[in-house]
Amino acid sequence: MNASFGVLKTLNLFLNDFGNSLAPMASYLPEQTPSTKRDTETPRVAARVQDDRGFLFLNNYERTYHRQTKRIFRSG
Repeated sequence: MNASFGVLKTLNLFLNDFGNSLAPMASYLPEQTPSTKRDTETPRVAARVQDDRGFLFLNNYERTYHRQTKRIFRSG
């Protein structure tokens, strides 16, 4: 079994559980997006929103490029 199976399985489970809510939501991207794959400083984020509900998607992975761990939320 290929290693990508685990990633696809997780994605399919998410879509199975939340796909009906996610599909009609409007998509929002930040004004500043990564300029190239080598841009490791600009966060890779997107949101899907409808009324008072939504999903926030974060990505800190770019194949063949090392990305530093980023802390985006502060607790208490």
